[in-house]
Amino acid sequence: MYLWKSGAIELHQLERLATRWPLSMAAIAVVFLDLYLMALRTSLLFRSQAMPLPVATALRLTLVSSWFALFSPGAAGGDIAKVFYATREARGRRAEITVILLLDRAIGLLSLLLLPLLMVPFFWSALEGARQLRELLAFTAGVAGVALLAFLACLYSDPLSEALGRGGDRPDRRPERLLRALATLRSYRKHPGTLLLSLLIALCDNCLVVVLAALALLALRPSVLSSKLALVVPLGTVANSLPLTPGGLGVGEAAFNKVFALAGLSLGAEALVCTRIWRAIAAIPGLFLYLRGVGPITFDREGPGRDSSDLP
Repeated sequence: MYLWKSGAIELHQLERLATRWPLSMAAIAVVFLDLYLMALRTSLLFRSQAMPLPVATALRLTLVSSWFALFSPGAAGGDIAKVFYATREARGRRAEITVILLLDRAIGLLSLLLLPLLMVPFFWSALEGARQLRELLAFTAGVAGVALLAFLACLYSDPLSEALGRGGDRPDRRPERLLRALATLRSYRKHPGTLLLSLLIALCDNCLVVVLAALALLALRPSVLSSKLALVVPLGTVANSLPLTPGGLGVGEAAFNKVFALAGLSLGAEALVCTRIWRAIAAIPGLFLYLRGVGPITFDREGPGRDSSDLP
């Protein structure tokens, strides 16, 4: 209501989602493909830890988390729901499972930051006259660099683990859980292919976010459709993921309007609202799973899932 009253969106534009329903059906199919790729990435990250999580089970987790993400702050609520259901019957392994799911989210956010940067060479001439957009992309590159350095610091956290390991041998103390989490991250040094493939899947996944925005503009006003969406949509999606308002509502619309305007485009907020509607429809199976009961999430593996040399 606030977005409409403030003039940020024009509600009559959204009526075209019903009259141009084939585009809406295609967009909902794209959302389900998006959810499948997210589940595939999650399953891949667990597999390298000798904790097999079938893609079907990962998809069940992803569907439920997509429902919670609709009304929880930013994307955090969906992640919290995923961690809760994945760890509630994994006593003794909760630290490892949690850190893998957080790594999964971190890879997704990193790919959102990298996607517009990868598109820069294709829009170099268009960026010459858009100083603010260039500055935003430079800031994005800086954030991506800091995030990558932070991940590498966790990946090569041997000195920190050694320091924590000197604190005693009580198995239930918090440093012990942190040690197990860091050991899980360090074990990915042996699986660089898994990390790279996960990042590639995340990039393909986030390309679908651009496709959704393109379908929204096709439904609303095809004349404003532009290839610049590949630059601006990921930037707006990062802002929409911030845990400030339920589902990023309002924050995302403001960000989309801003980055669209920087690129000389319009209908940014309306495009995001269309995406929200399609995602809400695609989240209905997650609601049914939640009401029926998510069921047990089990991880069958041999051993601790990492070499004993990984522990200090």
